[in-house]
Amino acid sequence: GWLAEHAHSVIAMDFSAGMLARARTRVSATNVRWLAHDMNSAWPIADEFVDIVCFDLVLAHVHNLAAVFTEAARVLRSGGRMRLSELHPLRQQRGGQAHFTDDGSGATTMIPAFLHSIDEYLEAATAAAMRVIETGAGRDDDAPGDVEPRTFTAIFERRYTS
Repeated sequence: GWLAEHAHSVIAMDFSAGMLARARTRVSATNVRWLAHDMNSAWPIADEFVDIVCFDLVLAHVHNLAAVFTEAARVLRSGGRMRLSELHPLRQQRGGQAHFTDDGSGATTMIPAFLHSIDEYLEAATAAAMRVIETGAGRDDDAPGDVEPRTFTAIFERRYTS
C-alpha cells in the first residue's frame, strides 16, 4: 500500500494466486501490476527496468538466495536499491517460522522455510554486484532488551555501470 501511494508504478509478484488475491483486497491502486510468478525463475521484467526491489518476509522461503539476488540486480537500474526485511535468523533458530491458521478448521500450517545467516544475505548481494548501504535489526516495541530481534533489514545498491 505504501509503495502504491508513493511510486509512479509498482510490480507486485508472488507465485501464489491466493496471496495476490488477498493483496488486491488491501491495495486497489491502479498503478499496481500484479504478477503471478515464482521469483526463483527468471523474472518477466526487462533488464534495468526498476528503481527499487523490495523483499518483505519472503526470502526465508527461497533456497537459493544468489539466483534471486542476481535477478533483482538484473532488473534494477544502475544505482537502484534493493531492500529486504526478513525474520531475523536468531528468531528462526529459536523456532520462529511463518505459518497460517485456517479460519474454518483452526488448523495451523507451517510454511516451509530455510534458515539463512546474515552473512548469506550479504554475500549473495555482493556476488550480484550490489553494495551494502545499511543493515539493521528490528525489535517488537514491547520486547525486553534481551529478546532476539524480530527482523533483519538491509538496503543494497546496484553498482553503477557505464
